[in-house]
Amino acid sequence: MVSDVPERIVAHLARQLNLRKSPSLAEYDDSGTRRRHVASIREFLQVKAFDETARKALLDATREAALTKEDLADIINVGIEELVRLRFELPAFSTIHRTAQYAKTQVNKQIYGQVTAELGSRGRELINALLKVHPGKIRSEWDSLKNEPGKPTVKNIGKLVNQLEWLKKWYLDLTALGNLPDVKLRHFAAEAKSLDTARMQELEETKRFTLASALLKMLVSRRLDDLAEVLIRRIQKIHTKGKEALAEHRAKHQAETDALIGKLHNILVALRDSDGSRARQRLEAVENAARRRH
Repeated sequence: MVSDVPERIVAHLARQLNLRKSPSLAEYDDSGTRRRHVASIREFLQVKAFDETARKALLDATREAALTKEDLADIINVGIEELVRLRFELPAFSTIHRTAQYAKTQVNKQIYGQVTAELGSRGRELINALLKVHPGKIRSEWDSLKNEPGKPTVKNIGKLVNQLEWLKKWYLDLTALGNLPDVKLRHFAAEAKSLDTARMQELEETKRFTLASALLKMLVSRRLDDLAEVLIRRIQKIHTKGKEALAEHRAKHQAETDALIGKLHNILVALRDSDGSRARQRLEAVENAARRRH
C-alpha cells in the first residue's frame, strides 16, 4: 500500500519532482484517485488486473507444470511466466505459492491413485508384506531393500544377480510409473529411500504404495544396469584378448602363410605357361611348381 511507503522516500521523490512540500498519502489508498491512477498505469503497461480468468490460467499452468516437474520453485516460475505472457498483473507471491502447491498436490494425488489402482490387490499385498515386521525380527524386508550389494564387478556379479532376483519377488512393472517423467520417478524413489518402515506406514495409503513401487522400479533398473555394465566390460575384455591372440597367431604363422601364397603363385604361373599343352604335361608342371620354393 502507498500509505506504507516510508516518509523519507516520499520526501525524496517530492524533492526530485521539485514539489514545495511532501504530499500526504494517508488517505490515498482508499481514494478514487488511486483507482483512476491504477487504471491508467495498467493501460500504459498494457496489463490486466488479476481476476478469476487470471486465477484459472495460473492454476492450469501450474497443474500442467506439475505433471513434469517436482521442484515447487520450477512450478511457480511456470505460473509466473504464463501470467506475464497473458499480460496479467502479478498477484501477491503467496497467491502464486499456494496455487502451485495446490496444483502439485492434486497432480501427485492423481498419480498415487493411478498407481494404486494398477497395483491391484496382489500388488498392495506385496508392498504391505514388504513393510511387515515378522515375529522374532526387529526389521522388515523394507529395511533390507535399501542394502547396496556393492560395486558392479565380475567378482560381485553373484550378489547383483541375487538381489535382482530378490527384488523381482516384490516388483510389478506398472504402466502408470513407466509413463512418469524421470524427474518425478526419481523424486518418489528418493523420498521412499529416506523413510524407514515406521514412517512409510504412517503415510497415506495411496502415497505409500506409489513411493514403494517407485523405489522398487528404480532399484530393479539399477541392478539391470549394473549387470549390463559388468557384461559389457567382460565382453570388451574378451574382445581385447581375442584381438591380441589373433595378432599373435598371425605373427606366429606368417612364414607358413607366405610359403602357401608363394606356392599358389608358382602353380598359377605354371598353368599359364603350359597353356595349350596336354593334360599330363600340365599336371606335371603344376606338381613341379608345388614342390618349388617361392
